[in-house]
Amino acid sequence: MTAEFGLLRKLSVLVLIAVPLVALLGWVFNVPILRTIAPGLTPMNPLTAVCFLTTALVMWFLLTHQDPDKATPRQRAILYFVGAGLVLVGGSVIFRSLFGWPLNPDTILFSEHLGTNRMAPNTALNFLLLGLALICMTTVALIQYGIVRISAMIVFSVALSAIIGYGFNLLPLYSLGTLTPMALHTAILFLIISSGMLTVRFQENDLNRKVLLGLVVMLTAILSVVSLVVASFNSQHHLQDRITKAEQITTTSAELLSTMKDAETGQRGYLLTGNQNFLEPYDSAVAHYPTLLQTLRDITKDDPDQAPRIAELELLIQRKFDFIALTITTYRQQDAASSIAIIKTNQGKLIMDAIRRVTDEISQNARTDASALVAAQQATDDRTLYYIQLTSALAMVLIIGIMLLLIRETGGRTRAERALREERNVAIAAKAKDEAILSSIGDGVFALDSHNRIILFNKAAQHISGYNEQEALGKLYSDVLAFSSEDGKTKHATFIEQAQRGIQAQMENHTVLKNKAGELIPVDDSAAPIRNADGKQIGIIIVFRDITKQRQLERAKDEFISLVSHQLRTPLTAIRLFVEMLKGEQVGKLNAQQKGYIEKVHLSTERMIKLVGDILNVSRIELGRIKVEPTTTDTNALILSHIDEVAPLAKEKKVAITFIPRKDLPKLSVDPILFGQIVHNLLTNAIRYTKDKEGKVNLTFLQKGKDFELSVKDNGIGIPTAEQSHIFERFYRAENAKQAIGEGTGLGLYLIKLILTTAGGAIRFESTQGKGTTFYVTIPASGMKPKRGDRSLG
Repeated sequence: MTAEFGLLRKLSVLVLIAVPLVALLGWVFNVPILRTIAPGLTPMNPLTAVCFLTTALVMWFLLTHQDPDKATPRQRAILYFVGAGLVLVGGSVIFRSLFGWPLNPDTILFSEHLGTNRMAPNTALNFLLLGLALICMTTVALIQYGIVRISAMIVFSVALSAIIGYGFNLLPLYSLGTLTPMALHTAILFLIISSGMLTVRFQENDLNRKVLLGLVVMLTAILSVVSLVVASFNSQHHLQDRITKAEQITTTSAELLSTMKDAETGQRGYLLTGNQNFLEPYDSAVAHYPTLLQTLRDITKDDPDQAPRIAELELLIQRKFDFIALTITTYRQQDAASSIAIIKTNQGKLIMDAIRRVTDEISQNARTDASALVAAQQATDDRTLYYIQLTSALAMVLIIGIMLLLIRETGGRTRAERALREERNVAIAAKAKDEAILSSIGDGVFALDSHNRIILFNKAAQHISGYNEQEALGKLYSDVLAFSSEDGKTKHATFIEQAQRGIQAQMENHTVLKNKAGELIPVDDSAAPIRNADGKQIGIIIVFRDITKQRQLERAKDEFISLVSHQLRTPLTAIRLFVEMLKGEQVGKLNAQQKGYIEKVHLSTERMIKLVGDILNVSRIELGRIKVEPTTTDTNALILSHIDEVAPLAKEKKVAITFIPRKDLPKLSVDPILFGQIVHNLLTNAIRYTKDKEGKVNLTFLQKGKDFELSVKDNGIGIPTAEQSHIFERFYRAENAKQAIGEGTGLGLYLIKLILTTAGGAIRFESTQGKGTTFYVTIPASGMKPKRGDRSLG
């Protein structure tokens, strides 16, 4: 199974889990939209959701076992159990639909919320067929294998028919008479499941590859149909809401106008008769109009065109009620004639006419919007139907093509099986030859397939790990071979992960293998991808060797150098102390000749101390024990501190040092000790090999592209062209350097090269003999690479 097909299957299983899980949550929390996915669709029955979840788990099992016939008895029992459950559920629902038998497993869950919702008969048929296919899945008999294929194809056809039925609004394609229709998302899930089952036992040289490709294309087309259908439902639902709102605006404005008329009626009756009972319509209007007005505000709050009309209407209604209240108060406090006089001013009529005008404008605007919305809905439906028909036609062409491919595959199965047997015999012979070669190799060798299972384990690997071939083959490599750091706490499997991505990779430093007895064995070597003749990666191969003796030698070397360094440093430190006491004339006055001798002893002592330190540092870096701990560092300040440190030497040699810090440079992630050592060594060399008079050393630190570059330029003796290729070698000094300054270790540049190689940088130089040298150190923008270790520079 190729990686892209494996990813497609895993995504399909995730969909199979997510959709029914969402539907179940809809039943648990009584949220209808979660059951239907989109408004207006049929909800998924809760038992249907449970069956899908169970089937998804089985599909996940099939993802990890490309050949189900190789399943263990327990795994095979799970397949039978789930398959039998699906057959029982599907069969009982079909018997109920056909014969009216009282079998209702689909009403067990959430019966209080189900209403008339039941599992659709075509859904039950598909579960029955899927269950039968699962029962036959673990066998290799041709007839049972055919049942799997036939069942999956029928499920595929039923699901596709339902989806097309939804697309063309053909109820008979997704529902049987008056029975519950198959839900749209149920049909989609059946399509995914059947597609997956049709590709089980996928072989590279099989027509299944073409079938799967066709299914992928077809599934894409079907999902496009579904997207259009759902979009159409959503659009229709949204437009219907807006149409309903427009109708509510019209109704509410009319009711508000009627309420104002009732208020006028109550006013008129009271002023004519003086009977308090005639004010009842007016009192009712006063109590009722705020509610109507608030309703009108709420349903027009998203319509900026209606907002000024609503504001005007609210003001007019208030004026109307104020006018009516004035006439009633006047009637009560004075007489009928005075109130009639107020009415005769015609102000009340003018206000009422304005209210009628505004309510008519509000209603007319709402009716205009409703008409436009209906037209938009019709245009959307027409366009959606066109795309549905086009895509569905494509899906039908594809399904016919796939059926023809399957027929052709079945007809050529005998020839394919015969060719497969011949290829298998050739492969077995080639494998035996390869295994004989690999078994004779002294290094441990094991190979993994695309699922990280061990498929080859040579004798050296058995000897180093303590596991025999039977214990290793077929197992996940992580269950047999645990690669880690020396303390056993950190997993060291990056080299295998890189090989899985197609990159040849080396083991990390200080990698150990925990063998069967629990012992940690130092190992080293690499992993590389295995590709077939077409260049496709089919696994990886790992070579490793026991380097216990090498580590012991390295440890002995380190201990020896540390011991020697310690034994040398102790007396040298004492010598330095006594020499400094003599130079300071703490034990008596010295004449000029004695002072000269003491100064030479002091210089020799300092050179010896530096040589011991350099040898110790070089040894630790070569053994991989130096740690690199990058931190965000102000490199300008660090460079300046080392310039200050070498200032006495520069003053003595009369050498001018120039460095202009760049304030716009960001801080860089470097190990300050290691980076400082680089700066210090380059500065010291530049000063020492520069002219005593008019000597100049220029430092720059700039960002160039994605990297940072430190340059140290001098006008000193330069490096002869013939010797430039050796300049970074251990203990190497050019001839003109030896003549200029007799003392020197030849380790400074070698140490810089080791540091940069370890920390992920680079160094180069340009030099002309007699004119000077410029060294360039490059640090990536990401900074130095961190590295574990147990030592710092001495």
